Amino acid sequence: MNIIEKVLWVFSVPNPQIIPSNIVSGIMPANHLGIKKIIFLQTHNPVKTLQHYNPKIIIFSKALHLNIVNLAIEAKKRKIVVISVFDDWHFNSDSLKKTKQFNINKLLSDSSDITVVKTKSAAEIIKKNIGIRAKIIPDCIRYESFNPISKINYPLNIVWFGSNGNHDTLIFGLNEILSSNIDCKIKIITNKTAELQENLIKNKFQSLNYKIIPFSDRSLAKEIYLN
Repeated sequence: MNIIEKVLWVFSVPNPQIIPSNIVSGIMPANHLGIKKIIFLQTHNPVKTLQHYNPKIIIFSKALHLNIVNLAIEAKKRKIVVISVFDDWHFNSDSLKKTKQFNINKLLSDSSDITVVKTKSAAEIIKKNIGIRAKIIPDCIRYESFNPISKINYPLNIVWFGSNGNHDTLIFGLNEILSSNIDCKIKIITNKTAELQENLIKNKFQSLNYKIIPFSDRSLAKEIYLN
């Protein structure tokens, strides 16, 4: 038996391809290894899902709802090896959203046989805060490498990409650019573009030279290459 045939890679949102971390730490390695991928939502049934696929190993990408934890617990009952891949931990969180995500992460890691993070620093921080020893597996390399720039030209060409869950950090960065009076052109590649545009107008960023581009693998590669 090919063990890969008994591995299941689980995503917690209906469109995982719009979340960059899902692509590089889930979709790409699953495709490369030939692992079956499924989407498991808040309304799905853990027992029926495991009965249908009958995996020996289950891998979770970024968990964004508590039903993922229910699936992990049910998997453990069935002696299925549970591996969880984490991107975001919010220790000493300053919002209800971050606290909720921390609780999901903690419950999932408690139900996992193996916890995976991307960097040594992340592993050290998690060990220090909650005592979990995580394995370190870096993200897949997504694009061809480029030579480092040898000269900085103005205006700066800046590309920011991320999902709407990171728009708060984008707003923070734009405020720093605005206050520093940096001469730059900014391309923002993301989802929920209309919502972001409204937010940028509300925060009075009209004086910045920015363009919002709907997220896709193609648009991201194109804009990085052009810059």
